[in-house]
Amino acid sequence: MINVSVTRGCDQDPAEQFNEGADTYVRVCNPASAALIVYSEEACTVVVKVDGEETLRSAVESNKGSEFPLEPVLKIKRSRSQLARAGFMALIGNAKPSKDELATEFVVEIRQQRPGAPIEASYKFILLSDEAFDQRFAGYLNERVVEEPKPIFTRDARPIECLANSTKCMACGTVISDCIAGCENAECPTLTPAVQAKVTGKDKGGKDKGDKK
Repeated sequence: MINVSVTRGCDQDPAEQFNEGADTYVRVCNPASAALIVYSEEACTVVVKVDGEETLRSAVESNKGSEFPLEPVLKIKRSRSQLARAGFMALIGNAKPSKDELATEFVVEIRQQRPGAPIEASYKFILLSDEAFDQRFAGYLNERVVEEPKPIFTRDARPIECLANSTKCMACGTVISDCIAGCENAECPTLTPAVQAKVTGKDKGGKDKGDKK
């Protein structure tokens, strides 16, 4: 089993996260103080890449969690041309020259420790602020809302199946018009003597109910 997670940065608690496709969005309040936690049941090598460039490669012992601070791993190294352009933009008032920044996206690869071993697992993390995380997560939930069919209510005690379909008696096949009354076929073997008398209008002796003789 392999478990890769990120801490919030403000404290040592694990950061909230959710997966959307192959991307894992993480709520981080302070990326400079956040850390990458890797746990594996078997010894492995963890590799972190930022924009395709490898920024970390370290061995992880079996059944032991390893913690890697994110600040040195995610620090973007700007080239001289990029720094010169940033300085020029600052001169004309469009931007301010900045020091090394922290990347907000990175990929974690888990490999076996033997040379040339293939990738066993890969995770792409995207770090978001509290506000950005809430907005992204709300959109994630809205896309997965399933509209349930609206319930149909009746004014009596008949089951809803009576309105939607024609119900037939399981014994004789007669169409049941009233689910509460049940089958009204006088010859149905499921009828009790009381119900049969009600349907036919005769008692057990075969006499009409209105015949007092």
